[in-house]
Amino acid sequence: MQARRTLNRAHLTWLFKGAFVLLFLYFLTKADFSSILSSLAHVDIAPLLLSLLILPLFVWAKSVRWGVILRDMGLAPPSDWRLSIYYTIGLFLGGVTPGQFGDLAKGWYLRADEVPLQPAMTSVVVDRVYDMLIMALLGMLALVDYVGLVSPELLLLAQVGTVALAMGSGLLISERCRRWLARLFDQGALRRLQIGRLLDFRFSLLSRSLPALLGLTVLSIGLNLLRGWLLFIALGLSIPLFSVFAVITLIAIFQVLPVSIAGFGVREALLIVTLQRYGYPLEMALSLSFLLLLLNIEQIVVGFIVSLFFPVQVENP
Repeated sequence: MQARRTLNRAHLTWLFKGAFVLLFLYFLTKADFSSILSSLAHVDIAPLLLSLLILPLFVWAKSVRWGVILRDMGLAPPSDWRLSIYYTIGLFLGGVTPGQFGDLAKGWYLRADEVPLQPAMTSVVVDRVYDMLIMALLGMLALVDYVGLVSPELLLLAQVGTVALAMGSGLLISERCRRWLARLFDQGALRRLQIGRLLDFRFSLLSRSLPALLGLTVLSIGLNLLRGWLLFIALGLSIPLFSVFAVITLIAIFQVLPVSIAGFGVREALLIVTLQRYGYPLEMALSLSFLLLLLNIEQIVVGFIVSLFFPVQVENP
């Protein structure tokens, strides 16, 4: 019975992903490809290149924050340079494999630097939770831009989801709440899930490093928003800055959640709703979607090249 329930949940996840891929294909059938090619051919190269060149700074901010998390857990992390290498490879693996394998790979790479596997994996989880906490809070603000553009029911569902995501992320980071959840899950039939053991790690949101962690998180998210805004400029789109912030924020959230494949379908739907509000056609939204996809391809290509020089080591030599 348990296997059947698990299988059904897996089917439901892939059903969502398949539906969004079909939605993406539907948008393509409605578009004029000559208009898309014309828009891409007239892209302003300078802001596009600047958006691509921001990647190293984005990775640096993420890597420095990862090092702060590891030190707060009582571990001795490698240099920020090595962490940036691991983060770059994680972006590559996360972009070409299903699930969150890129995050798991970052934990495995830390084994070569004498960091035990379980706390290494925990640091990756905490790193991701910080992103989701801030992104969920920003997502609640971003949804204000879609009042009147989408159905009230859909907007309410999105608002409930972002609130739940923010609250869940905050609870996981809080050490006191983790202990309470661990005791809860270690009782009765839930003990077999061994969730309590997964929640048993040293880390608290309320630490001396909190300002640095929040600052680096805001910096990395700000750099991601800047990269997206530069693509709007590259296509010559005149969109209010808040709307740009809103759509890029929501796209980033949906690309992390396991409801789509690399954001296909969700990204295009959000861009179409946003751009049509300001009089831009479907083709312009799809052109912007392809440029955003180019940023993902950049991360994959750079990460792949780096991985060739730094293969993963399961054991230290």
